[in-house]
Amino acid sequence: MNLKIYAQIIINSDALDIDKPFTYEIPEELKGDIKVGQWVKVPFGMKNSIIDGFILSIKEEEITGIRIKKIKTYLFYKRKLFMQIYRCNKTAYSTRCFKGC
Repeated sequence: MNLKIYAQIIINSDALDIDKPFTYEIPEELKGDIKVGQWVKVPFGMKNSIIDGFILSIKEEEITGIRIKKIKTYLFYKRKLFMQIYRCNKTAYSTRCFKGC
């Protein structure tokens, strides 16, 4: 069994009305640096445009049968602050994650 590490990421975009996390693989070179609560850059959509995302959770598992994109890089780590913002926004807006509280 070849387990890989994946992150559940919320995409941050005013242009996209997306309310669910997407799964991205954490590349080998970033495994020691990626943590829950970090902002990351990820490819998104058919054009693989690089956009910001926020890591909600990390898990190790085997995913087969679908193509999983990889995280490109991480930005910074402020877990407590951003987890509070995420919870606040999910409560206040139930369908959008990054609007102001």
